[in-house]
Amino acid sequence: MGFYSSKWSLLVEFALSVLLMPVAYFITTASGWFAQISGWTLVALLASIAFVALPIQFLVSQKPAVVIDEVGIDDTRLGIGVMLWEDIAKVAKGRIAETKADFLAIHLRDPDKYTS
Repeated sequence: MGFYSSKWSLLVEFALSVLLMPVAYFITTASGWFAQISGWTLVALLASIAFVALPIQFLVSQKPAVVIDEVGIDDTRLGIGVMLWEDIAKVAKGRIAETKADFLAIHLRDPDKYTS
């Protein structure tokens, strides 16, 4: 079973990046070299996210973000490989109170095996 990244979430990230660019540009007009460098750095970062990283991810990504099969759970976005069923102690549904977004919490028997 595969779960794909939402194209809407990529569009929201794109929109936020574009909307924050004027704020970053406004920072460049402040006096002081630190504010100007920070502003231009932020402009460059937001532009690269909006016009390079997100479109590439949107157009190129054909594989599912999460794969659940008989071997285990593979969240391809994490890049840690398949979390084997024997390494999973518990799976629970969680919720972020502010946004009411649901998520899947995976409790591992040995988390260090996947973080090192």
